[in-house]
Amino acid sequence: ISTTGSRGRSIASVALRFRFAPPTADTGDGGVNALTIPADHSVGAGQRLALAFSTYRAFATATKLGSAFLSGASDFAFQASARSFNGLSKRGLPGQYLKLMRPGSIEDQKLAVRRGLIAEEWASRTAAQSRYVMEEMSSEFSRRLAEGVLRVSLLARHTQTMRWVYGMETLATYTEAAGKSFADLAPKLRGALERYGMGSEDWDKLRSAPMERDRGADWIAPHKLDDQELGSRFMEMVHTETDIAVPVSDLNTRAVMNSQFTRGSAIGELGRSMFQFKSFGVSVMLAQWQRIMTLNSGDALTYMIGFLLGTTLTGALALELKSLAAGRDPRPMWDLDFLKASLLQGGGFGIFGDLLFSDQNRAGGGFAQTLAGPMVDDVQGLRNVVTAKDPRRQLVREAKGLIPGNNIWYSRLVLDRMLADQIEQMVNPAYGEGYRNQERYAREQGTSFYWRPGDTAPARAPDFSNALEEGPAQ
Repeated sequence: ISTTGSRGRSIASVALRFRFAPPTADTGDGGVNALTIPADHSVGAGQRLALAFSTYRAFATATKLGSAFLSGASDFAFQASARSFNGLSKRGLPGQYLKLMRPGSIEDQKLAVRRGLIAEEWASRTAAQSRYVMEEMSSEFSRRLAEGVLRVSLLARHTQTMRWVYGMETLATYTEAAGKSFADLAPKLRGALERYGMGSEDWDKLRSAPMERDRGADWIAPHKLDDQELGSRFMEMVHTETDIAVPVSDLNTRAVMNSQFTRGSAIGELGRSMFQFKSFGVSVMLAQWQRIMTLNSGDALTYMIGFLLGTTLTGALALELKSLAAGRDPRPMWDLDFLKASLLQGGGFGIFGDLLFSDQNRAGGGFAQTLAGPMVDDVQGLRNVVTAKDPRRQLVREAKGLIPGNNIWYSRLVLDRMLADQIEQMVNPAYGEGYRNQERYAREQGTSFYWRPGDTAPARAPDFSNALEEGPAQ
């Protein structure tokens, strides 16, 4: 469940109204009309064009997001910030995550579902993909391909676990507070209820409803209320705050994007392709900005400092993990460029952090190519094959990046060194030039390879002390 517009209605109620409204009806929920395909693009060529582009974007997800799990480190900062804002404890977050993330945790997962988080479980197939892709339609094959890669890479499990963890902590906190009157609630807990239109009488109804005993503990049970509207409103709070604690491309983000880029039109589909993988960062920015606008100046400053500090630290962790996964030593942290890249990485715009270190990003493109999205990278790769002196050799180099799951974080390095690099050496006598470019990029970041390109085995263990060195010379 999500919310939209100043009235804060649930998306479910809006969807019900839309179910019976004509395509161009004004529902009064600003931005929701942007989620529908206009009549002139809903059938025929427009629909086929939208499906073709959407299918490509799903395929791009399968070929380019195999290491997105490592970026999930920032979710701990997002959730810690949301917990602090809503008066929830942050101390148990790592343990709660590991408890639900570990293999064999099916009973703990079932508990989350029974506690009313079933909508989260039902949506787990697309929750991870919606963080970065923001798609509503694609072919069955490409959709399943993208979902499969995100599942195998553990991003889907991580996303669902983090969302369950936040929902369970919310329910547990309000269960523990059930013995207190509304006036005696912690100010942040009381404030959360008030933001969703619940006051003293509503809280009395919630806490006086029969609790459910599950796995040896009592749990507040909104679904047992005689006032079903109140129970739905409470769970709406849980799910909406979860969308902020574990960001996805929510209704507001989709409305902003879709209102500017009409589905089924050539310009609209190109624009949507340009913003592929950027919707996550946009969603974070919109959600946090809306939150900050509800605070007074002092509280807003405190919240912003805590949020930026947390996301920068977890962004730094994600960058170091990505460096290790690529066969390089950790990057020096005592460097202004690294701090800037960490800030961008923590906020969901990691690819742009590369441009602070080099005139080319990790994929070999400059700022304009990065801004234009992955489709431009693929078109440039095709152009390289056509214009190459030896198209066969160039095709081998470009084909690696078009294999779904080619960059899954835990298998990427082994496959690159023991398979892809060895094939390239056989078909490309000038393979050393590409390896030198990779090493130059590593030097610009103040690091070096512990498993050099082209070698079938690592030369040494990673040098973790490099993280404490000074940055590269400017």
